[in-house]
Amino acid sequence: MADVKTETKKPRTKKRGAGEGSIFQRGDGKWTGTITVGYSEVGKRLRKTVYGETKKAVTDKLTRLQGQKLDGTLTTSGGQRLGEYFSAWVKNDTSIAETTRNRYTAILTKFILPRLGGMKLSAVRVEHVEAFFAGIRDEGASEATVRYVFAVLHRGFQRLIEQRRLTVHPCAALSRPKVDTIPRQSLDREQCEDLLKAAAGHRLEAVFVLAITTGLRAGELFGLQWDDVDLDHGTLTVRHSLEEINNHTRLKPPKSKAGLRMVRLPQMAIDSLRERWAAAMREDAAGVPFVFCGQTGATVKKSDFRRCVWLPIRKAAGLPDSVRFHDLRHTSASLMMQAGINPKVVQQRLGHSDIGITLRTYSHVMPGMDAAAAASFDGIKRGNPADGYKLATKQTSEGSTGEQSVAETIAAE
Repeated sequence: MADVKTETKKPRTKKRGAGEGSIFQRGDGKWTGTITVGYSEVGKRLRKTVYGETKKAVTDKLTRLQGQKLDGTLTTSGGQRLGEYFSAWVKNDTSIAETTRNRYTAILTKFILPRLGGMKLSAVRVEHVEAFFAGIRDEGASEATVRYVFAVLHRGFQRLIEQRRLTVHPCAALSRPKVDTIPRQSLDREQCEDLLKAAAGHRLEAVFVLAITTGLRAGELFGLQWDDVDLDHGTLTVRHSLEEINNHTRLKPPKSKAGLRMVRLPQMAIDSLRERWAAAMREDAAGVPFVFCGQTGATVKKSDFRRCVWLPIRKAAGLPDSVRFHDLRHTSASLMMQAGINPKVVQQRLGHSDIGITLRTYSHVMPGMDAAAAASFDGIKRGNPADGYKLATKQTSEGSTGEQSVAETIAAE
């Protein structure tokens, strides 16, 4: 009679689902459980480990972690190092502009990574950040640099908070470093005349004329195309800015929605642009879209312009070495404010997103407006409020001139 083998079926154990974690008993009898809580910036799996005297205790802990994971309250920084996260964030975040990315990378390399890079994100506390800033100050970092480093750290940690990878912001309890505001440097009328005389006859003379009369940024000037210019109606439209990154140039949109704007031109700017067009025809550059380009038709790099054009002309004009090309933008704004142009108009011409920026930056060049405001009340005491009202509205109406009067005002300067 043949032997009959009987198979004893083992009870089937339920396999834990993906991400639910695993449980095992260690050699010392204690139980351990792990659960995947997320992934790092470079795709590395992040896990949390829990311990208990019994399997049930570990199972309960994993269940609570799984519930936190589902409702979004579970932090996932795990054992990831600060240097790993911040380096990957700066490299891969598409919301960071390329020029900003380069500055962030330099800040990380020089200041943050050598001192904080090896710390676990979950271990960073406010006292570590305070000691970090004290250290870089002791080593000679300026307050402006400290402020920029703070901005990088704050933005990176804020992103971790928003991703629910941290629950406490290490920089939240710290005051943002303050930097004393230095008044913007601008040229007076005589210096403007000297500069334009020194630039007269240069193939890029119109750059200086537009910088003073429109207040465009350097990138906006070098990104200006002939399609953006309407000389018959005396206007130009700012649609692009030319950005230089790692010795290469590219067009990008203006800094903000307010940066996309139309600016009316004074006659001197119109004449200068007509001369620039004639020069482009002589240079056989009719097919080049850019108003300002190199002699070969290539885009103008700000670094080359500074070295080959700005510095020699600034020297020929007898201007101080401290004057930057960007100060011509401040000059344009200051001339308008001194002439009593409504700050709202100045804001629109400069492309500021907030009039508060305009007022904070250029209010120091409006000393006469306070006296005019005080004098506007004198007519009330004389029993003829209309006199005071006329004085006030006269100042306001002069300050509320339209774009055409603004252009004429600057041209007259």
